[in-house]
Amino acid sequence: MSENIGKIIVLDIETAPDPYLLSFAPSRLSKDHPSLHAVTGYSILAAEEDQNGDWSVTDLASPQNTDEYEILFELDEMVTPAIEQEATLVTYNGISHDVLMIQRRMGAHMLYA
Repeated sequence: MSENIGKIIVLDIETAPDPYLLSFAPSRLSKDHPSLHAVTGYSILAAEEDQNGDWSVTDLASPQNTDEYEILFELDEMVTPAIEQEATLVTYNGISHDVLMIQRRMGAHMLYA
């Protein structure tokens, strides 16, 4: 029998070019460059494995908020407590995109952990 994983957070963010950042960007930089994007949405699934290996969903969200500050604030409120409880963060391309983008954009909004 394998080890119990416990809590997981599955996270995916969506981004799009930020018109404000594009207005300052040098012409040689493509509008598709991640540094010129803003977070436009996210989906998150929180689940927990019990001692029998059965999974239960504890949270599922995909908010339709258009304000990046609010998106990042909500995301921080959901993810930080889970990580503090040693939940496993699961993403697609997370280390090279999602996590870096969240950190960059939270810094831009002065939302520091």
